Amino acid sequence: KIKSTDENIPQVLKYIGDAIVRADKVIVGLLDFSSLSNFVMEPGDLREPLESALILLKNEFDRYQIKAVKVFEQGLPLVRMDKNRMEQVFVNILLNAVQAMPQGGTITVRVSVKGSDGRRKVVGLEIEDTGIGVPAHIRDRIFSPFLTTRRSSGGSGLGLVVCRHILQMHGGEIAVENRKDSPGARVTILLKA
Repeated sequence: KIKSTDENIPQVLKYIGDAIVRADKVIVGLLDFSSLSNFVMEPGDLREPLESALILLKNEFDRYQIKAVKVFEQGLPLVRMDKNRMEQVFVNILLNAVQAMPQGGTITVRVSVKGSDGRRKVVGLEIEDTGIGVPAHIRDRIFSPFLTTRRSSGGSGLGLVVCRHILQMHGGEIAVENRKDSPGARVTILLKA
């Protein structure tokens, strides 16, 4: 509703709108990060929130011509978890994989028993993509708050930080590395059954 002959005003308003959207994403991320104490822990099959995340992202997979391959071991032990928070972890990680493959590719998810800690079995989940991998200059800081390679497209740099925090609250671990056998990255999650 600004009446002006200045041709820069629409562009400036667009920049302001984009900045508001980015700030909103950061604030929502911080609120999510600070409210992680409200967990509803119940025994469940780790494949359930993973399947839900895959269904939620099906349109993104189709849009970017990404094939999802599932390799699920049968007879997995139940894991005490907050299913909604675990689904949030999987959605974040899968979205990172999608964004690393703008020309398409394959995401492979594996769930299996990885051993035991003496008393309890350890369930492992691996998510591999065929994307660009983790750039060398951020590899050591991958879990640092506000670190993002997608700032221009609205990335806040809180996704992996929140994922790690949720997994720590579950007594789990997460690691991110580049694949050695082919291009892309691998995220490994370990949780005790």
